[in-house]
Amino acid sequence: MIKKIKVLKNIGKFYNFSSSANELDLSKNTILYAHNGYGKSTLVAVLKSLAGDRPEYILGRKTLGTTEPSKAVIAFETKEVYVFNNNKWDPPLLGKNKILIFDSEFIENNIYTNTIEHDHKKNLHSIIIGEKGINLSRELKDLNEKKKRF
Repeated sequence: MIKKIKVLKNIGKFYNFSSSANELDLSKNTILYAHNGYGKSTLVAVLKSLAGDRPEYILGRKTLGTTEPSKAVIAFETKEVYVFNNNKWDPPLLGKNKILIFDSEFIENNIYTNTIEHDHKKNLHSIIIGEKGINLSRELKDLNEKKKRF
């Protein structure tokens, strides 16, 4: 399990992030929440890069306007530390600590046979927002149907 993201440098919005010894430790269930443009997808790209030993995920998110190389340091509970420097991970993860990422790429490759369309997203809201939300969604659907008839 990932214990700490120690360094993210020149990767997307992470110009020079570092965490000290006792701050920002991750736990079994860590939730990241932020507005758009605050680095959530960049963080996922870093983890995907480490998981698959694919430097292109980080290289494609190099911070604009910098000439310094990108760097990442990720520590695991097992005391192993993985460093992205000189466009590669050292050491490569190689299945020692497995990282599973459930993102839109995972969904497209493993759950749906096609891409997620607008109707899929509408249906997902019914699951996410609960019984009250489903009832409101049905009311909205009925009103839209009535509107079409006029």
